[in-house]
Amino acid sequence: MNVGHRPYLLVDEGRGDRMMGSGWWYPTTQAGGDLSPYSVIPGVEFTGVAQLNAPADVEGPIYLFSHGRSGFHGAYTQLAEGLAARGAHVVIVDHPGDTMADWALGIAVDDATNERQRLEDMEFIASSMLEGNEGLPSLAGRRLWLGGHSYGAYSALGSAPSLSKRTDLHGIVVLEPYLRPLTAEQLAAIAVSTTVISGNRDVTTPADIDPPHAVAHMSDEFLSVEIFDNIGHQGCSDVGLYLERLDQYADLPPLVIDFLTSMAADITGTAGDPWRPAVERHVARVAELIGL
Repeated sequence: MNVGHRPYLLVDEGRGDRMMGSGWWYPTTQAGGDLSPYSVIPGVEFTGVAQLNAPADVEGPIYLFSHGRSGFHGAYTQLAEGLAARGAHVVIVDHPGDTMADWALGIAVDDATNERQRLEDMEFIASSMLEGNEGLPSLAGRRLWLGGHSYGAYSALGSAPSLSKRTDLHGIVVLEPYLRPLTAEQLAAIAVSTTVISGNRDVTTPADIDPPHAVAHMSDEFLSVEIFDNIGHQGCSDVGLYLERLDQYADLPPLVIDFLTSMAADITGTAGDPWRPAVERHVARVAELIGL
């Protein structure tokens, strides 16, 4: 199935005009359109298979995905394109205060502020989709799934009880999740199918620390934990793609190069391993879980 991509800037007027860059990836019947550029940092771009602003004329479930700490919505293009090619509408929105740019500029917010803002962002995104915002898929009559990577798992699980009252929330699928900030009350309030996928080589959010925190407080009626072999913390992200293309970007700042190379072992647990199989494994399992 062909894939479209629509970049958009969301503005929450109710929170001081908070601006959130976003991406919507979706199946389309159009073929041959201009490929969408993805920016890592200003001046450094690459393209995937998605067509820029192609018509979103195919129905499918919506997977609202929250990025990890110091990430951004464009750090999961391969995951998003893979799911869209299978029939999903994937929406990823930046969380200002916890993006790569915020950390690079030294203006990242503290954890308590980040956690509050992330949940408010999820509420705003859902409201925007319910209201038929032109840059996002409409939630009217559509199945919604929540997802996230690392700190994005906090966003997904923490917002689920509220969003389940306002939307047709079918479930949650989170990847290499950071779950420790969630309280017992937050976890116990989740009453939709939730799948936690962790990597056995994840040293950032270890499989023997974060999933057990959810198990301790969630009903096993709703929670399922899966452990992927030979997957590290960045197994679902574009980090492997960035590392593959480092030598193509001679003007990258040393800070960025050092940041990316520091994560070389975080894809599979061994630096230099092929990254595509790791991403493809996540795509296949998420697609299966959300009914594609």
